[in-house]
Amino acid sequence: MSFGPDLAAMNNVPAAKLTLRQALFLLVVVPIFFLLTLEMGARVLEIFWASKSSGANAPQVLEMPTWMLKEANSTTRPKVDKDDLEWLNLFQEGNGYRVNLKPNASANVKNTFSLIPSDRNRRRVIQSNSIGFRSPEISRSKPTSTFRILVFGDSSSFGWGVNAEESWSSLLQKRLQEEHPKSKIEVANFAIPGDSSAYGRLIFDAFAPEYESDLVILGFGANDAKLVFTSHTDQVSRFSNNSLLGDTRRLLRHSALFRGFERALAPKRPSAEEVAKKLASQRRVAAVSRGAYADNLTYMAAKARELGNRNALILTLCTPGDYAREARVAAKRTQSLSFNGQGSLIRLISKAKSGEAYPEYVQAMQESYPSSLRQNDRFYITSDGCHPNELGHRYIADRVASIIDRAGLIGG
Repeated sequence: MSFGPDLAAMNNVPAAKLTLRQALFLLVVVPIFFLLTLEMGARVLEIFWASKSSGANAPQVLEMPTWMLKEANSTTRPKVDKDDLEWLNLFQEGNGYRVNLKPNASANVKNTFSLIPSDRNRRRVIQSNSIGFRSPEISRSKPTSTFRILVFGDSSSFGWGVNAEESWSSLLQKRLQEEHPKSKIEVANFAIPGDSSAYGRLIFDAFAPEYESDLVILGFGANDAKLVFTSHTDQVSRFSNNSLLGDTRRLLRHSALFRGFERALAPKRPSAEEVAKKLASQRRVAAVSRGAYADNLTYMAAKARELGNRNALILTLCTPGDYAREARVAAKRTQSLSFNGQGSLIRLISKAKSGEAYPEYVQAMQESYPSSLRQNDRFYITSDGCHPNELGHRYIADRVASIIDRAGLIGG
């Protein structure tokens, strides 16, 4: 008598075969459900850790070029906390270029770089359009009877430290529209803080061919001359050589699960002392050499003509003299318009102080921060030694409008 299962009989029982639907369910639906569950969990954890770390106030020191206020180069800038750097959250990794703004984003941010105490806590609105730039919306095709300008540049053209309507690109559109009521004037701003001509060339190549225009303005120089440990030219070369890998990584970064793996596998961040020791042993180089800077400007100005623009205008702001000279060389090489806004702004100071130029702006500054103006008269045109202030932007807009009118570009 046997009280156990008949193993022999069981071994002879044929295994049940899976249907095609069952096989697909096990091979496709179950793994997808499992990954979605992990993704949801990763997103919850991401939100949790973000809320836990929101109160962190690790001090940081900001670096920026200060060609217009040389003594500030050796001045220790105020340490800033997380609230001062909230504007960084407005930016995202670009698609084929360094960074741009998150589309349709808006925030009131502090003028973090300002050296004027009363100005540092003033908040300005930074708002982006649907493609991630601080610019009005424009169509790819240029409407009839429209004169369109595309602006590519760095933070001085972006309008750092002023509201969008106070930036020279916005004021330029307004003035040209008043002077040419029979034409519709559009000025689209593709400038991004921190961009050099090497980084900006990537944005130019991505958008200049896509949007019909009549004039391209190129405003680079401050970040090209900045001393860095890895040149922007080398960075762009590496980026171009690994474009497929970069595209894949950007796609995967939409997943919180992938972002979690990236953070987990990232090498341990060195201490401040370790970083300082390492940097002290490294040699700094210009972000973009003078020759490469001239070549980048030459390329973009010539390409603008190829794309059907009537001309290009090379504008230098917060740019040291040797780079400004290279900009003039590039303009002559391509028969483009040029304007040394840097030197022109400095020459404006004496007229501003005497009340001959823009008295309404000067009066407001004298009432708000008279001691800062007495400390250094370049605060009449900038609040941080680099970026134009409201008066500076107004002046640049007026001068650029005059250059455009003298060239007969609108209606010509």
